Amino acid sequence: MPTFLDYAHINISGSEAYEKEVTHIVNRILMTKTGQAIDFKIRTHGWIWIVERDRSELQGDGAEPDAALSQEHIHYYPISKESNKTVFKFEGQDVRVRTLRQSPGWGPDEILFHEMVHAARVLGGDTFPVRRRAVSFDKDSRSLLSQVSKTYDDEEEYFAVLVTNIYTSEKGKPLAALRKGHNLLSDHLTESEAAPNGFLLKDYNYSLIETFCRQHPNMAPMIAKAPATFNPIRDYYKSREPDKKEEKTTQITQHETRPTLTDDLLISVLAQRFHADDVAGYGPRARRLEQIFQHLNVAEALPLFTRLNLRRPGDKVASLFHDHLHTQTRQKLLGIARGRMAGK
Repeated sequence: MPTFLDYAHINISGSEAYEKEVTHIVNRILMTKTGQAIDFKIRTHGWIWIVERDRSELQGDGAEPDAALSQEHIHYYPISKESNKTVFKFEGQDVRVRTLRQSPGWGPDEILFHEMVHAARVLGGDTFPVRRRAVSFDKDSRSLLSQVSKTYDDEEEYFAVLVTNIYTSEKGKPLAALRKGHNLLSDHLTESEAAPNGFLLKDYNYSLIETFCRQHPNMAPMIAKAPATFNPIRDYYKSREPDKKEEKTTQITQHETRPTLTDDLLISVLAQRFHADDVAGYGPRARRLEQIFQHLNVAEALPLFTRLNLRRPGDKVASLFHDHLHTQTRQKLLGIARGRMAGK
């Protein structure tokens, strides 16, 4: 008879021993803030079934999702001491389950949690894999697709790996337990990537994490509160907070307040053209831009820094920044913005 976890909208179906073991794993997951956030999403939209899977069918991670209306089925077999001796085929090669346990993010609860993230998004109607949307993407988005696909296969796997890494970190596991991709034997994150803002500001991460947070206005803030050392979702929300310390200092010292940072302000300065020998022209412009960048707060610096690095088609500020400024000036301004992101 299936085990129904009414408090979590989760049904577990299999042998008595299976249901007992999986219930224990699920309860461990629900003890974490990250697990509670995923559970909230599931309870809001439906139910999931965790169904025992024959060991002979084990192909890779030991879990597979199967969507069905307001229910999401996860076929899952936890990696136990007994199954440590199992050998199965993956991409034509023999792989021992013991090898998986030595790879980042492949603990029994982490495998199940990863699939629960997929299940929650399926139930909420939030699954839009990059791979499937590529036809309607612009040039920049297709570039993003290419980068994501190399490491994570698609956007959905990126989100599942990201949130599972936060869950893994919340449990107190070391850096070596955080996956760097969706591949079977993925490497772990480096120390710089796992540092605060290190992952958020690398490559395409800011853009994708922003997408996730916009899709999940209730669940994402809950994940951000997880007491995990590695939590890029928390870093994202912190990056958008006003720099209250700077605002207070400005009010106390009665310094002249700068104009509100807008695209119009930046374009008005960047759009001017000067000859290479017109020092009287481009010199003051460079100093004016330095002044603007030095007064950026964290909430302004991070998205501006990201925009200028991504240089998306149609972003006039980024285009003018790269087309109208010398390399040395650009590098100096980006250095200032990077420092402002850290509150320096």
